[in-house]
Amino acid sequence: MTRMAGRWRQIEFAVAAVVTLVLGSACVGSTGAANAATAGSSAGAAYVVTPLSALGFAEVSWVAFSPDGQLLAVAHGATVSVFDMSEWRVVATLTGHSRRTNAVAFSQDGQTLAVASADYTVSLWDVATWARLRTLLGHNAGVNSVCFSPDGGVLASASDDRTVKLWDVATGSLTRTSGGHSDWVSSVAFSPDGKLIASGSYDHTVTFWDSATGDDVQTLTDHTGSVRSVAFSPDGAKLASGSGDRTIKLWDVATRQELRTLTGHTAEVNAVAFSSDGRLLASGSADCTARLWDVATGVEVRTLAGRTGEVNSVSISPDGSIVVSGLKTTAAKVWNAARDGTIKLSDAATGEELRPLPGHTGSVTAVAFSPDGKLVASGSGDCTIKVWGVAAGRELRTLIGHTGTITAVAFSPDGKLLASGSTDKTARLWDVVTGRLLHTFQTEPLASIRSVTFSLDGQAIACATPSTVSFWVVATGDLLSSIVHDPFSEGGPISFSPDGALVAGLGDGTINLWDVATGTRPRSFEGQATGVSAVAFSPDGELVASGSMYGTIELWEMATSALISVGSIHKGMVLSVTFSPDGGLVASGSRDGTIRIWSTAIGEQVSAAVDTGARVNAIAFSPDGRILASGSWDSTIRLWNVTSSAP
Repeated sequence: MTRMAGRWRQIEFAVAAVVTLVLGSACVGSTGAANAATAGSSAGAAYVVTPLSALGFAEVSWVAFSPDGQLLAVAHGATVSVFDMSEWRVVATLTGHSRRTNAVAFSQDGQTLAVASADYTVSLWDVATWARLRTLLGHNAGVNSVCFSPDGGVLASASDDRTVKLWDVATGSLTRTSGGHSDWVSSVAFSPDGKLIASGSYDHTVTFWDSATGDDVQTLTDHTGSVRSVAFSPDGAKLASGSGDRTIKLWDVATRQELRTLTGHTAEVNAVAFSSDGRLLASGSADCTARLWDVATGVEVRTLAGRTGEVNSVSISPDGSIVVSGLKTTAAKVWNAARDGTIKLSDAATGEELRPLPGHTGSVTAVAFSPDGKLVASGSGDCTIKVWGVAAGRELRTLIGHTGTITAVAFSPDGKLLASGSTDKTARLWDVVTGRLLHTFQTEPLASIRSVTFSLDGQAIACATPSTVSFWVVATGDLLSSIVHDPFSEGGPISFSPDGALVAGLGDGTINLWDVATGTRPRSFEGQATGVSAVAFSPDGELVASGSMYGTIELWEMATSALISVGSIHKGMVLSVTFSPDGGLVASGSRDGTIRIWSTAIGEQVSAAVDTGARVNAIAFSPDGRILASGSWDSTIRLWNVTSSAP
C-alpha cells in the first residue's frame, strides 16, 4: 500500500504457542485426570491453543471426550450433557442422579458412558440410545472417580467411603472392594496393560493395587497434601500424581521410586494427563492455570491461564485438535489446538480469535455488535438472524420470518431493537429481548434491501435498495420519505455517515454521495480502481474507506474528496470494510478468506493477515474496538481480539 507520507508500525495478533496433550487410558476423576486419546505430540513442538467457546453451566465437575472424538460429555450439577462436536449441539442430557455428578468416562469402545455421583452411585449409559443401562450400588459415600479397564470389562470407582471398588460392566455386579486408604479416595486409574490400578487419596498417599486380586501392592507416602489426581504414562512405565501440596510427582512404576517433583503451581493440583508419546505432562490447578511439563527434565514448558476459575479437569480430543477444561466457575472452556501454528480460535487478551459461533446453515452475510458490546447479531443465507452472547459465545435466540438471504443487520442506539434487511425485498424490526417481530417494511418499487441503519436518536430507520433510500418511523412503522436515485451497482453496499446526513453508494467505479434531506448528489469520489465492492464512513465522518473487486483498499478524505492512500494486498474481492470506533483502524474482509487490519494514520497494513479458511462476507468492530466479528461463507461467525503489540 502506498501513501505520500507515514511510517510503518507493526501491530500483530499475538498467538500463544503451547502443546496439545493426550492420555491413552479412559480414566477420570472428580478432581483427577481426564481421559484423552492418542495424538502426535512431542516436547518442544509448537502448537496454538486458544479458546474456542465457553459452555455456560452450573459448576462443571468433569469433561471427557469419546474415543473417536465425536462426543464431549460434561458433568455439571446433577446432570451430564453430551455434545456432538461436529454439529456443536447437545445430543443427550442425562438426568436421574439426586446429587452432583463428579466424573464421567467413556469405555474404550465408546459404547458405554459411566457417571460417578455424590449420591453414592455410578450409572452406566448406552451411548447409542442414551438409555440408562444400570445403576451400581455399593458405595457408602459420594463417588469421585471412575475408570474403565483397557478391555472395557471392568469399571473401577473411587469414593469418599475410602474404598476402591471393581465392577463387572456386563452384569453390574460388584466383584471386589479394596479398602486400604484412611481418607477419601479422589482418583483411580488403570495401567495400560490392565494389571495395576493406582488410586490417590486425601490421606496424602498413592496406592498401587493388583487388579486381579485387589491386593495392596505398595503405598507411596511422599506427598504432604491430599492426592487429587493420578495418571499412568501411555507405556505404563511412569505414574503422575497431582496433590494439594501444589506439586506433581513422577514415579517409576516398576521400582515405585519417585523420579522427580514438578513445582510451579501456586494452589492445589487437581488434574494430570500425559501426552500420547509420554514426553509431556499437562496439569490443571486451583490457581486457575493449566501447565505443560517436559517429563524428561521436569521443566515447565507452557502456562495456559484459565483466568475465570480453578481448573477441575481437562480432556483432549483423540486427534489432539481440541482441549476442554472444566472450571469450578460456571463454564466448560473449549480450546482449539492447531499444530501448524495457524490462528483458528482466540483468547480475548492475546489478540487471537475469541471463538467461532457455529449455528447457521448458510453463509453468514451480515454481523453487528450491540451498543454495549455484549451481543452480536448475525444474518445468513439460511434466511435467519441469530443473536449471540459475546461473553459465553452462546446463541440466545433465532429470529425467523425472512424468506430470503439476510443482507444487513443493525442495532438501535439503545440496543433494544434490531433491524434486518433481506433479498426477500423486506426490512424488519425486531425486539431484541423477546425476539418478537414488530414491523415489516417494503420499499417502492420492491427490491432487495442492501442496507439498514438507525438514526442517532433511534426514532427512525433507513432502508436502502439499489434505487431508493426509504425512511420509516420506528414507533409506528409509518413511511416518512423516500429518495429515488440512479441505481447503485447491483448488490453494492450502502453506508450512512455518522450524522445520518449523507449516504454513500457504489456505481460505475465511483463512490457516490447523496444528501439524505434533499436527495441530491453533492459529489463523487473518482480516480480509484474500478469495481468498488465495499464502502464505510469513519466514526467522525472525515474519512471514507473503500474496497474493490481487485483486492485494493482506498482511504479518502471527505472534505476534499482526495485519495489519501491505496494499496493492493488482498488476493480476492474485498467484501467488507469497517472502521474501529476511534477511527484509527480499518478492517477488511475478502473473498480470499483473510481479514486484514489497516492504520488510517499511515495508510498501511498493520497486522499479519488472518486466514479464516472461508470467504469473509461481513465484519464489525465492538463498541470498545477490542473485538472484531466476522461472518463467513462457511456459516460461522468468528470473534477476534484486536490487541497492539507495538511498543
